[in-house]
Amino acid sequence: MDYLGDLKANAIQEKSHHLNRAGRIVLGLQGSLDYEKGGDLARNLSELYGYVTRMLLQINLRNDLDLLREVKGLMTDIRDAWETVPSLLPAKCA
Repeated sequence: MDYLGDLKANAIQEKSHHLNRAGRIVLGLQGSLDYEKGGDLARNLSELYGYVTRMLLQINLRNDLDLLREVKGLMTDIRDAWETVPSLLPAKCA
């Protein structure tokens, strides 16, 4: 998936496919949040996922490379944070 390449090449169909797929993934993440157990973290992630979803629509409408880079950076930061979770757990839980 090369979102940046699709935007630069103005490959409308491919761009829309990738951005729609990304949007479905983000909505899936948002829908899987447990607000009862997750508390403030779940609410904050929900707000962030909502922001990302809105920005994906703007990217699709405006072909905004800077906004795409911002969204990609946000999602990369979230992924990286989740990858560190196992190292934060006690050995018997991991």
